[in-house]
Amino acid sequence: MLPINHIFPVSSFPQPTVKTLMRTWSELYKTFARCASLVTTTDENGCCEELCSRILTALGDQPVGFFLLERIVQVVTVIVDSVNFSPYSTKFQPKTKAPHTPTDWAKKKKGPLGNLNSLMQLLVRVTEEFHTLCSDQSQIEANASTLSSMGSSILNTLSVCISHVSLPSILRTVFSLLTKPIAMFYAKTKSCSPKVYSSLGSKLDKLLGELLSCLGSRYTGSYDNDLLEALSPLLCAIFLHKNKQFRTQAAQFWNGSFAKAATLVYPDELKPVLSQVKVKTPLLLPGFTFTTTAEESSGPYSDNMENSQLGTKVSGIEVKSTGKRDSLLARAEELKNKSTPTKIPHAKVRHVYFYWSMFCFADRLERSCKDTVPA
Repeated sequence: MLPINHIFPVSSFPQPTVKTLMRTWSELYKTFARCASLVTTTDENGCCEELCSRILTALGDQPVGFFLLERIVQVVTVIVDSVNFSPYSTKFQPKTKAPHTPTDWAKKKKGPLGNLNSLMQLLVRVTEEFHTLCSDQSQIEANASTLSSMGSSILNTLSVCISHVSLPSILRTVFSLLTKPIAMFYAKTKSCSPKVYSSLGSKLDKLLGELLSCLGSRYTGSYDNDLLEALSPLLCAIFLHKNKQFRTQAAQFWNGSFAKAATLVYPDELKPVLSQVKVKTPLLLPGFTFTTTAEESSGPYSDNMENSQLGTKVSGIEVKSTGKRDSLLARAEELKNKSTPTKIPHAKVRHVYFYWSMFCFADRLERSCKDTVPA
């Protein structure tokens, strides 16, 4: 913890010295992690959990400065490269270990993430601090290239973590922690690409592929309300993204996952997004009721050439449609109806013909009677 507490936050250290220090620290940690994995009485990734927990404690609740964040990102990259992900795969077979001491049981890992818990929390903290720095225009102007490098390292680390986890219970917890900070990358580039984020296009493409592939192929759990709540920030960002490939991937993922549920409770932030996407993209929305509004006609799915009246839809099926206002087709139909002569129903024609026939018969009978009467 010496470099993290006393060296990394200091900006006056020469860059070559910091690079040498990072190289030495990386080799030391990797050697320690390999040695720890050989101890039969320790759990996998015990040193990772201990170090990440101490880093989080050292960071506290204060904002992380630029120089410290840059070096913490390098530390996290080294830690992730040394993580043993085998306990978080479906093919893992635990090894027989020596009995734990009472002290070990007191420190036994808790929760589904086990000894990756502090690492995931540190990843969330690092990603959030990165977004905070990128929202400061002065930081972007002074350190744009370094921030881009940091963002690339963070995305690589997130991709490694997601691609190496396959247990459904672990995946749900991982997505509940990481989805919101990950979604910020796509939200920042949804309509325009700021200077730092514009250089991360290929990394974002790869990460989204890892995310959807993980959910579509390795995740075998249920697509329920809790998972939808966890994924909602990401879905909101990619459903309306300017990148057509992202929108297509989002629609394909939805129709292969949540569309198969019997019914869903949709988060409030996701409802207007789905209402807008449904206009031009075929989506199956179990139990979803929505009303299109004028505010939802903006974004990549907007069509300013159409001026249609509002219509209520249930699960994608239109219940009531009043057509287009002031359209040429509507006016032409109205003029046609006015110019077309009114047709007499067939039943009325028969009645008129019957009474006319009776009138003619009575007239002829009266004339014949007058001719036969003598003068």
